Amino acid sequence: MPNVCVSVRARDWRTRAIGRGWVRRLLDAWMGPVDGGGFGCCGVRLDVPIDDTRSTGEIVFIAIVDFSTTATDRVRALGQLEGERAQVRSMRGNIAFRVYASREDDRTVTVVHEWADPGSFAAYLASEAFARSNAVLRPMVTDGPVSRRFRAELVESVA
Repeated sequence: MPNVCVSVRARDWRTRAIGRGWVRRLLDAWMGPVDGGGFGCCGVRLDVPIDDTRSTGEIVFIAIVDFSTTATDRVRALGQLEGERAQVRSMRGNIAFRVYASREDDRTVTVVHEWADPGSFAAYLASEAFARSNAVLRPMVTDGPVSRRFRAELVESVA
């Protein structure tokens, strides 16, 4: 069974004192206990103490875009995105721009963006680089695109 890391940020001393027990109760209520009184049917484990002191407090904006093309068009789609990568990486607020070919099939492409704030991402969406990629990719897309956007707190950056 896979391990899932659960992170809870305690807001005050009361939450901090009961944080770990609260998460256990939440997971048991949400997924149901497993044989032996574990933490849910999906293999969720809390065998590492929750550490709310490592937070940097830095909020980042992450966008994950998935789309599919035909198998022959995927190479062109990946090339287009890789061709724009240097310009996107140089944009104000861009932290990461990564393009992935799915290992599950020969049609899916995933783009992972990490931005300092939603405003920087909005500027990218209004950029020439985005317009060029959109003009090339839109006719190739057979499924999607699906864009999921997150505000995430950076807990730690390890080099």
